[in-house]
Amino acid sequence: RTERNRDAAYDRLAAAGAELLTTEMVLFEWLRSAEHPQFKAVQALIK
Repeated sequence: RTERNRDAAYDRLAAAGAELLTTEMVLFEWLRSAEHPQFKAVQALIK
């Protein structure tokens, strides 16, 4: 696949209502705040 094909697929997904997120965004949303007991462990995985 080309970058152009990927971008077109993302555009179609977004137009259909999909929320495009990164793994990092999902992990931090699950934790809700830096006060979460697992925050530092998750942060270390991302760095």
